[in-house]
Amino acid sequence: MKFSHSTFFIMKDGSVICCGYNQYGQLGFSGTSSQSRLMYLPFSGVRKIVCGGAHTFFIMEDGTIKCCGYNYYGQLGTGDTENKLTPVDLTLTGVSDIVCGSDYTFFIMEDGTIKCCGYNYYGQLGLGDTNNRTSPVNHPLTGVRKIVCGAEYTFFLMKDGTIKCCGYNYRGQLGLGDTSNRTSPVNHPLTGVKDIVCGGNHTFFIMEDGTIKCCGRNSEGQLGIGNTNNQTKLITHPLTGVKDIVCGGAHTFFIMEDGTIKCCGLNDYGQLGLGGTNNRSSPVNHPLTGVKDIVCGGAHTFFIMEDGTIKCCGRNNYGQLGLDHNSSSNNRELEPKTIPFTGVKAFASYTSIDNNDIYFVLSNENINYTIRGNQLIELDKPLSQYQFKKRGFTNLDLLYTNIESIIRPMDFDRKEGEGRLFKKALNINRSKKIIIS
Repeated sequence: MKFSHSTFFIMKDGSVICCGYNQYGQLGFSGTSSQSRLMYLPFSGVRKIVCGGAHTFFIMEDGTIKCCGYNYYGQLGTGDTENKLTPVDLTLTGVSDIVCGSDYTFFIMEDGTIKCCGYNYYGQLGLGDTNNRTSPVNHPLTGVRKIVCGAEYTFFLMKDGTIKCCGYNYRGQLGLGDTSNRTSPVNHPLTGVKDIVCGGNHTFFIMEDGTIKCCGRNSEGQLGIGNTNNQTKLITHPLTGVKDIVCGGAHTFFIMEDGTIKCCGLNDYGQLGLGGTNNRSSPVNHPLTGVKDIVCGGAHTFFIMEDGTIKCCGRNNYGQLGLDHNSSSNNRELEPKTIPFTGVKAFASYTSIDNNDIYFVLSNENINYTIRGNQLIELDKPLSQYQFKKRGFTNLDLLYTNIESIIRPMDFDRKEGEGRLFKKALNINRSKKIIIS
């Protein structure tokens, strides 16, 4: 998500890999330790992941929903305010889609109605008050085509082409010409809007005629208009030929129709990927080519390349880049770096458990390793076959190795008292989507 520090990769087989900030259990596995290594979730069959600032929803292929993470304001919709350190089933059924702000949630139902819950101090739920909701309540709006959230403000794109908005507006991010919050959805004066893209507190309107309008916070140059003045009134953006816009917390990428990339805004952690930390108040050409898509977190960025690889840059203090370390210099990567998903293609392993350590042999390398916690350690000498016999067996969710491979259990085959566990490395082209929470 555009204002936080965790990352999810949805794989083509429906499994999920994650890394980054996990203080509230938002990554979805037991515990609250942040993860700089890419970790598999203990379940698969995930169709979509939707994240808020520190809360997560997993929309499963069978239509059910799991949720976890921060729940202080009731944003998970579980009827309480207890954080969920492991995913729990959401009792709400008939949900078509979910949209999250930083600490609040909208459920778009299959019948077209809207339900919502969570933080509402600024009126971002659009219920006419500022009371939080711990359980999903019916929203009064009908005829909603799409919901777009910033950190604490909301736009409703209506089926009739009009726009309504509510919530936090201190920086003028609603584009209404003032800085007053709105607790109920109000009609927006702009017409002819094709789509809306929100950062933490800045907003872009992509118009049907191809032009761009913008408003909101601009103190770091995230609007890309050549200055750092906040904009309470809508202005026309100087860029033309923009195909799409992707926003982080306070940084922005413009994907151009000719395939090139431009960027602007906050760059203190190198999230623009330009090799330095200077902010940009005007869009500058990005050196990367062959970019298929871009995904932004609060202060970190992923570039999905046309060749299937993924590059990343920016803040990495919680390991949110998935590079197996928290930082190379001051918790950040200033230039795009390729995530090391490649390496060993396939191999079989023998595994067993001994004194809470997991031992296995990579058959195509003839090297013995042990896993202690998340650390991969090469043994001084090979284990005897006896140590693999008559032991308990475990289905490891992930082994992340220093040989730039991700290894995942695929199958069990018990023969002659030995546990043979077939594994294979996952190539980056197996990843079909990245979600940042």
